[in-house]
Amino acid sequence: MGYAEGKQKPTGYWRDFENVRQVLVNLTNKLGHFPKCSEFRNLGYSIIPPVIVKYYGGMNTVREKLGFKNNKKSFGYWKKLENLQNELDRIIEKIGHFPTFIEIIEINSFIKYAIIRHHGGINSVRKKYSLDETKKSNGYWKLWENVERGIKKTIDEKGHFPTQKELTENDLSSLATAITKYHGGFRIVRSRMGYIDGYHKEMRYWNKWENLEKELREVIEKLGHFPNQTELIRVGKSSIVTAMNKYGGLNAVKKRMGYQLSRRENGTLKSFDNAKREIYTIIDDYPELNGQIPNSTWFRNHGHSGLLHAINRYHGSFSYFMKLLGKNAKQDSTISMLETILEENNQ
Repeated sequence: MGYAEGKQKPTGYWRDFENVRQVLVNLTNKLGHFPKCSEFRNLGYSIIPPVIVKYYGGMNTVREKLGFKNNKKSFGYWKKLENLQNELDRIIEKIGHFPTFIEIIEINSFIKYAIIRHHGGINSVRKKYSLDETKKSNGYWKLWENVERGIKKTIDEKGHFPTQKELTENDLSSLATAITKYHGGFRIVRSRMGYIDGYHKEMRYWNKWENLEKELREVIEKLGHFPNQTELIRVGKSSIVTAMNKYGGLNAVKKRMGYQLSRRENGTLKSFDNAKREIYTIIDDYPELNGQIPNSTWFRNHGHSGLLHAINRYHGSFSYFMKLLGKNAKQDSTISMLETILEENNQ
């Protein structure tokens, strides 16, 4: 890597700007945008950024020379909550919900960096999104969790599911509009929150196995497969997640309903990256963890003893694996910080 297609270039090759220009044009056509520093490396052109800095005055100069817009973020851009919210709003507009930590990493790793370094973690940012009840951020009512929170607050005050008229009379006309505009209307929202014909399900509803099974089969029919916890939350069935704990958790319920527990191909978790990915996928299913890795007892109690067995077998022990993961995470963080500095100063 480092040189295009692994071929050694002759001395002075990159001092000819035409050669650099050709690479930039090709990469821009391939990516659909002017390449970022990390993309140069991933595509086998890690030599280009230092060449541009050394011979051609930096990334901004070259970008402008080729007629591309300068997208440089000002110093301290990510420290401001309103900037972070604007970036998150764009993601929410695109995917239709507040992104999970994994989605943030996949879409824009710089947002991940900002959330961790400047804004207290993903759960803290979620809370900040709804701190100011009088001034909603763009896209606030597009988030199902905000709509659900607003309705529950009104239910606590009135003792029943509110009508559109009641929301309007309580200065919540924006919420009433959002229910119709973004979430399918009052009937669908009422049903999604567990209300039938305007009345909440009886308190002991989930104590009956047949009710849980019936609700799950409706979700399965909709999705085409047995849902994980994240999917249940996304389709407005977080109550099912809680209810499953009465019956031993997701895996126990899945088994009781006749579904085979998903099996990985033999040896999949021999790979450190696969095991790491599995850990973070599980963590993403539990927002209350705030992106932190729990201890081995937690994994065992939540039905992931198979993962623990694989880690002990292939990676020494859980504690040793955590040490490896910590070193890896620090390395990833260092790379991310360096890339952030480059992006903020060279874009």
